[in-house]
Amino acid sequence: MREIIFSEKLHESVEELGGFWVVDRALDMIIDGLALNPYGFHRFENDFCSFRYAVTSRIGDVPPLVFVFSIDHKKNVVIEDVFRHEAY
Repeated sequence: MREIIFSEKLHESVEELGGFWVVDRALDMIIDGLALNPYGFHRFENDFCSFRYAVTSRIGDVPPLVFVFSIDHKKNVVIEDVFRHEAY
């Protein structure tokens, strides 16, 4: 089974957003997809970096968020960062 791993940077970003109680509701929207098919999410790639990301919708008072993640050599999902989606 694929593991979902939270990076140290993610913990810092979550604190800046108000803690896991805020982020958990948004993460619930995408967690099954991350576990079952992380390759189905958007991907950004250039000569310097490569990452995948998921954008969530607003949920009540939780703003739309962008979760940035990678897939390691064991095919585990490493959630690297989260931030508020400024376009909404």
